[in-house]
Formats: sequence, C-alpha cells, structure tokens
Amino acid sequence: FVWALGLGGKGFDAGGKVAADDSGNVYVSGSFVGAMTIAGTELTSAGEGDAFVASFTSSGQLRWAKSIGGPGDDAAGPVAVDGAGRVYVGGSFAKQIDLGSEPLVSTGGVDAFLVSFDAEGALRWAKSFGSDGQDIVSDLAARGERVVCTGGFAGAGSIDGTPLPVGQQDGFVASFDADGKLVWAKSFGGDGGDQGTAVDIGADDSIVLGGSIFRGPVFGGPVIDGPGYRSPFLAALDRDGELSWSRQLESTLAADVTGVAASPDGYAYFAGWFTDELTYDGETFTSKAAEDGLLLRVAPP
Repeated sequence: FVWALGLGGKGFDAGGKVAADDSGNVYVSGSFVGAMTIAGTELTSAGEGDAFVASFTSSGQLRWAKSIGGPGDDAAGPVAVDGAGRVYVGGSFAKQIDLGSEPLVSTGGVDAFLVSFDAEGALRWAKSFGSDGQDIVSDLAARGERVVCTGGFAGAGSIDGTPLPVGQQDGFVASFDADGKLVWAKSFGGDGGDQGTAVDIGADDSIVLGGSIFRGPVFGGPVIDGPGYRSPFLAALDRDGELSWSRQLESTLAADVTGVAASPDGYAYFAGWFTDELTYDGETFTSKAAEDGLLLRVAPP
C-alpha cells in the first residue's frame, strides 16, 4: 500500500478515468455536485453538476485541480496525457461552460466537449461539438502529437465543420492534432442506438476502437440481425482513419465494450460485459448471472 485519497463533498461525486505521465504524475477526471474538496482545495459547481480534473504527484500530493462546468448538468469521463505532459479531458455538457476563454455553447441538447490543459493545469484549448440531441465523448487516447476520441451523437451534427450523418444515434471517432485541429472524423452505425465506448492508440499509430451497435453495420460491415438490442463491435483503423479490420459480436440480449488496449505485438485486447448469450467467431458464451465480464485477445488478420 502506498497512498489513498478521498475526493468529494456532500453531493454526488464520482471519479471517471485515470491516467499517468512519464514522470509518474497522476490525472483523475470525474463529476461532482455542489462543492467538493480535493486534498484541501475546494471546487464549487457552477450549476447542477460539474466536471473536474485533478493532478497529483506519484506520492499523492495535489498539483492542481480544475472544475469544468456551467449552469447545466456537466460530466467528465475520460482523461489522457501525452508524452509532452499535455492533458486531455472529454465529456458532455448542457447549456454552456466557461473555462476563461471563449465560452462553449451547446447547440441545443447535451453536447460533447474536449479540453486540453498543459502540465501545470493552464488551459490550452477547448472545443465542443454535437447535435440537438444528447452527445458525449466517452473515451479518448493521446500519443505523440495527436488525440483520438470516441463517443456518440443523437442527431445530425458535425465536428469542426465535418458533418456526421446519423440514424437514431450513431457512434463517432475523431482524430485531432495536439493543438486541437481536427484531422479527420467518422461516424458509424445503423438506425438504432450505436456508440463508441473505448479507444486506444498503438505504438504503430493504429487505432483500436470498441463500442456497441443496435443492428449495424459498423464501417460497412454486415448488419447484425440477432435478437439482442445491443451488440459489441471491435475495430482497428490506421492513422488516417481507414478501416484495417472489424469484428462484430452477436448478442441475444445486451453487451458492450468497456475498455480496449493496443498491444505492441499487433494484438488487441477488449474488456466488456454481456447478458444471456454472446457469440464470437463461432463460439458462444453464456452468462452465469445477470451480467458477466468478458476479456478477448484478438489477433490481427
């Protein structure tokens, strides 16, 4: 055991994701309501609920803490840091958030946000994108001079002028350079509720992506026609966003991908959950309880 810290206040508070840089500094994202205390530093929500990001040394000393929010209900999920110490946070917000630069304003519903801080917690840039529905950045990864994020759009929207046509809800994956300029963005899914939930960048700059679809297809693959209402998918893209391969798993009820990792040997790892039965590559898994966990190691084709 090395150290432990409690983060919170009297309201509902939750950690989202965690990342570490090459110096051993730790970065935590999450959400809070009202006021919360982080190692003696108090953050106060600007509205219903705010997002936060905090940085600690490897020995657990607070370096800095920031709140991200406005008058609506806002939440942070993923956090990542690159080799230069640049920090990236993603999530969702309603109405408006003000980080000290030009405010981010929702297009009508709940929009996605992507924010970058330097190693000392100073704002580098902030952007929002979405539709008039409920949109979110659910995961992101940073490596070298770029950051890749994934999530979902609940209506026709765009990312920095790139339109993303959607059905009822589609997933997206987008790549930005370190200064926040969009390099490319792609949507995927069919007529149902689809979303990207996990992403990683490999040492060869390839992208490993996971998520769930209602009927598909994913990136031009086959349509899932099983009885389930949520089936997981796995995909690999090259640096330019072109599909290398994809796998779709058939669920009889519900399943999703919760985490991915790109291995240096070219394999991809996917963690997730499923209920009832899940079929992959001719093998059927049966859950022993309401929800079972699943870990797959997938070889490149």
